[in-house]
Amino acid sequence: MILSNIVNQAKKAVKSGVTKQEIHQHIEDLLVKNKVKSSFLGYHGFPAVACISINEEVVHGISSSREVRNGDLVKIDMGIWYKSLCTDMTEMVLVGEVSADTKRLAAAVQKALKEAIKKCYVGNKIKDISRAIEEIAKEYQVTPVRDLFGHGVGKNVHEDPFVPNFYLPGQSSEVELKLGMVLAIEPIFNLGDYQIKLAKDKSTYLTADGLLSAHYEKTIAITKDGPLVLTP
Repeated sequence: MILSNIVNQAKKAVKSGVTKQEIHQHIEDLLVKNKVKSSFLGYHGFPAVACISINEEVVHGISSSREVRNGDLVKIDMGIWYKSLCTDMTEMVLVGEVSADTKRLAAAVQKALKEAIKKCYVGNKIKDISRAIEEIAKEYQVTPVRDLFGHGVGKNVHEDPFVPNFYLPGQSSEVELKLGMVLAIEPIFNLGDYQIKLAKDKSTYLTADGLLSAHYEKTIAITKDGPLVLTP
């Protein structure tokens, strides 16, 4: 709940005219206020406490002077450490009047995550989650990113198994969901092609075609009673 509260408070700072740097500073202040530390800062050299990505910025957007504009889709991706464990989540903000395509893309990742969570029962497999996400992408006529996956989380920021947002035959897809497993499930859909590229800042991933990307994420625990959303 701590991470969810921080992200939801951070969302309130996202409005037209504010810079990514200002949002980042607000998040830093919230971390201090809540007496928790970012699990992202310093991870493989990442230079920020949160990923703030706008429009064509797919994931891992860093603090900058870029301003949020009316019509933008802003994604806030965060993780924190609490009692030697970490959680991970991403929320979106649709700023002002957005296009029909923006609404469709945002709705697609939200529904995909909802359907994926329904598959988080002991005995199911990673491929059941992946297929559920891919089906929603097809329904909304958007494209799952193929180079970025969901993942296990808890003792480390990224753990096995990987959770593709499309059916990917192989060992990871056949992993069975077991009691106590914790997953960060994160549909990432592009409006255009699935291909992405690394920006000049060597951190942010961009859509290769410059079109919009959406990202939505929750941390889910597999329990005897079914999926438990740890970051509601």
